[in-house]
Amino acid sequence: MLRKCLKTLVVLAVIGIVVYKAYEYFTKDDKYEELEDDFEDADDAAEESLADKIKSAAKKVVAK
Repeated sequence: MLRKCLKTLVVLAVIGIVVYKAYEYFTKDDKYEELEDDFEDADDAAEESLADKIKSAAKKVVAK
């Protein structure tokens, strides 16, 4: 009787752990998505600075 009860508790614990880990896996935030957003922001800033450099170079050429 005690052996059957312990076996049942162990099986329920294992099922609970599996369900919990599956829940964590499917509800976690994607780390790479956040990293991708950071890279996009950096690319936008680089493009803006490049555009500013081109504009300033064009103004210098036009001013001559």
